[in-house]
Amino acid sequence: MFDRGSKVMVEQNLPTAIETLHAKDHYFRIQDDTLCGDLSSMDKATRKNLDDLVKFSDELLVKPVSKRNPNTGVLEPCSRETNAEALIRLAKLLSEGRKRRPAPIRD
Repeated sequence: MFDRGSKVMVEQNLPTAIETLHAKDHYFRIQDDTLCGDLSSMDKATRKNLDDLVKFSDELLVKPVSKRNPNTGVLEPCSRETNAEALIRLAKLLSEGRKRRPAPIRD
């Protein structure tokens, strides 16, 4: 129940915050609705479950970037880019931005 409520809050409020802050190019969220059973448990840290989570995440990386359709609530592909490609692009963008900022002054 808590997990579902948290997802709903994020999905409803985050798009407004991102748009308001003009941060569309600096935010990326990978979400999948197929996680269930032991994989979705927050307290099952068995070796098998952890290995299964790694496998699940590897499969998620090769899926296309998706966004939730606000009218249907369904996750739909929105790009030809995979999640892995989008993460790499975002990491480069954030790294370049960090390099352009002045280094902090240290004593």
